[in-house]
Amino acid sequence: MLTLDKYLSGEVAVIKKRSSSEAHPVTLVLGNESGDLDSVVCSVILAWHLHSAEKPFLPLLNFYRNDLALRSEVVTLLGELQLSLEHVLYLDDVDAEVWGDWSVILVDHNLINVDTIKFLDKNVIEIYDHHVLERQRSSNVKIILERVGSCSTLVAEKIFSENSNVDVSTQFFLILSQHCYYVPKP
Repeated sequence: MLTLDKYLSGEVAVIKKRSSSEAHPVTLVLGNESGDLDSVVCSVILAWHLHSAEKPFLPLLNFYRNDLALRSEVVTLLGELQLSLEHVLYLDDVDAEVWGDWSVILVDHNLINVDTIKFLDKNVIEIYDHHVLERQRSSNVKIILERVGSCSTLVAEKIFSENSNVDVSTQFFLILSQHCYYVPKP
């Protein structure tokens, strides 16, 4: 399995380039529109965990690329872990023509509320969330919904149950994201 930093620095860019030129089927892992630490971590980590050469997964951050700088807890944690979100997808990258048939997994929300990507709601196949359910249940959508403190808890449970050899930086990334506030070292 690729390490998280190799996935983010290389693999995501390759998939993104190939996918936009070939309309290659990809599954997007989409966090909520707040783009808080919990949502970003869940999008990135779950996409990385599920990704394989045969079945590519890409994180889609539910805000514009320039707005990453406004999410100080995300930027701080990424800096501490020496990770970059340069190559992940943002709302700036939306291409309805290419993405029209791509599957979607929602994390940290259960209904797409952003007009730019509302067309993807029909493609939702799975949901990991800790909020009140806003959508109708469907046999086509697997829903993992538990009232826990953060969605990262649900994603961590899935990852740790399927892969006991998760690297330390990924464990750290998941554990920190389960806390409301991240305070960097002085």
